[in-house]
Amino acid sequence: MASISLSNLSKRWGKVYGARNINLDIADREFIVFLGPSGCGKTTTMRMIAGLEDPSEGEIRIGDRVVNKLEPKDRDVAMVFQSYGLYPNLTVYENIRFPLKVRKVDETTHDERVRRAAAMVELGDLLDRLPRELSGGQRQRVALARAVVREPTVFLMDEPLSNLDAKLRVSTRAQLKNLQHELQVTTIYVTHDQIEAMTLADRVVVMESGEIQQVTLGFRAEDAQVSGTLNQSNAEILAPVYSMELLGDATMVSVRVGEAMVSVKADKDYRIGIGEPIGLEVAAAICHLFDKNTGERLSLD
Repeated sequence: MASISLSNLSKRWGKVYGARNINLDIADREFIVFLGPSGCGKTTTMRMIAGLEDPSEGEIRIGDRVVNKLEPKDRDVAMVFQSYGLYPNLTVYENIRFPLKVRKVDETTHDERVRRAAAMVELGDLLDRLPRELSGGQRQRVALARAVVREPTVFLMDEPLSNLDAKLRVSTRAQLKNLQHELQVTTIYVTHDQIEAMTLADRVVVMESGEIQQVTLGFRAEDAQVSGTLNQSNAEILAPVYSMELLGDATMVSVRVGEAMVSVKADKDYRIGIGEPIGLEVAAAICHLFDKNTGERLSLD
């Protein structure tokens, strides 16, 4: 496996920056998520790591190698796309096997490796089917198996669950987390979905306008208590509701606090109108402080 280090990494087209001065160290076997809205630079950063984009400045190190000048095939990374990227004329078996053929891996090992990868994502009974005969979730699992079969040092996943319905996303998230734990492969995952980020990641890298945003104070969504519609006299934080998402087992409420957007997790039956003020209570004991220069968590001891 391998650690990843990004040093002063930037990508620009003329005067427009897709990513600007990215500095990040990713530990060996870590599952890290790049989280942010469309256009924030998360996919551009991933594509530079993969070798699909050339950096304008900076250095990319995978393990003990600087890989800036290496072709994608020589970086020992496997990428899973939102659009699956399957060959429509090949069976599931041949789609999974394809990377082994391209890399000229010993053919006597192909069958065992393909079947082992297929079993990991529960595709053992579907190896003879063509992609058009599969559901969206099954196609995405084929793409995952094709990445697994290579046994790379790094997994790169670019919004792989975006095309799936809500129920499939939940089950596939769990499968992804289990797979990464089992394989112990350093993984970078790109998403705009906060729930995906919080449920999958060892660490979340929040990006905006091509930059990593430094956090000075943070708390998890489930640690904030929604106190209903309050006034200035009895609310710790008073903020207007920006949006409300009904998740089935909970309601996720997004509010504006100053210039920041904060998400809090409320009971599944909680309802409130957009724009209405709500009060939030956050215990000091569960607030986390970070050094805005180093990104390291600070201890108050």
